[in-house]
Amino acid sequence: MRSGLIQDISFNANYNEFMGILAPSGAGKSSLLRIIAGLQPPTKGQVRIKGKPVNGPAPEVFMIFQNFALLPWKNVEQNIEIALLPCKQLTAEERKEKVRKAIEDVNLKGFEKAYPGELSGGMKQRVGIARALALEPEILLMDEPFSSLDELQLSI
Repeated sequence: MRSGLIQDISFNANYNEFMGILAPSGAGKSSLLRIIAGLQPPTKGQVRIKGKPVNGPAPEVFMIFQNFALLPWKNVEQNIEIALLPCKQLTAEERKEKVRKAIEDVNLKGFEKAYPGELSGGMKQRVGIARALALEPEILLMDEPFSSLDELQLSI
């Protein structure tokens, strides 16, 4: 990384631990999160999860992006369920229940059939958060997940 950006970073995170990274805009926080998630290779060094090196997308990690990452042709339910489709052990009914609960958790009940173009920025952000909650990942990385939210929009 260039001088002035995040470099020579090392930390350990434990189960049920909450960590935050604070740095100026453009310092590399989003890049660091993508590296931890296995979505971008590090320029040097390595990321290890449970002692194993991360060399690609890590299945136990989910990332909430600052740009919502919603598919405009899918409604709220479908945008949340898409994260659960690779979970072959879940039945369709179990997926629907996880989606329903996640929608309720982020106070989007009544908007299940709405498309992203019909939602406010805060609502879109809550769909992204609901997607992560439905998946229940071991590690949840959040890149400015509350920047578009008004206060008291989440019940979690």
